[in-house]
Amino acid sequence: GGRTPLRHTIIMKSKRRLQPQKSHSKPKNPSSKKSSRGHKAPLLIPEDELDLFHYMVDHIGEEVIVADKEARIVFINKAAVLGLGYPKRDILSRRITDFLENKMSIKQWHSTYFAPVKRKKKPVSYAINRIVKGGKIRTVHMTVSHMAHKSNDYVIAVGRDITEQSIFENKLKESEDRYRLLSEQSADGILMLDPDGNTLYANKAAGQMFKTSPENLVGP
Repeated sequence: GGRTPLRHTIIMKSKRRLQPQKSHSKPKNPSSKKSSRGHKAPLLIPEDELDLFHYMVDHIGEEVIVADKEARIVFINKAAVLGLGYPKRDILSRRITDFLENKMSIKQWHSTYFAPVKRKKKPVSYAINRIVKGGKIRTVHMTVSHMAHKSNDYVIAVGRDITEQSIFENKLKESEDRYRLLSEQSADGILMLDPDGNTLYANKAAGQMFKTSPENLVGP
């Protein structure tokens, strides 16, 4: 599948005007306030900034799906909803395995997709066939990453539908295979050259003409 661009989600702090202070002491930064144990208190993200984050995820153009280690879908953006064709509330009540063309158990899904991503600690790409509304099969290229949050494990998948691209590539391969079969059976020598004059392909008859193997004719 195509290479998926690296994305960074940036959450910008909104600027708030400080209320006038009665004293001349330097105002304390709430984000640096320490708890009784000496640790910094977590930074609370305002609701309007969370809305901005959800808006960005819904408008990045690619599908975003988050599932837990039991394959339950816990988050899905608008692009993924459109891709699957079902209402969002119906999708969130199901598991990833419900949409796979190759049916598998939760245990099989965990060992095939979840565990390798968690173990490698880096994104892993897959091209999978899934069943969408109406029973149609669509091919999706997904880049999957592991994410830990509050002692729970999740996978976040960012992907795009490549069905038409896959169909084109398969037809092109079939056409190339047919051409290669015909050329191998031809009594005429056939050479395929690039614009620089390098030989990309030579059939058996061409090798016989030059008294060498076709493989020796390929190259600069």
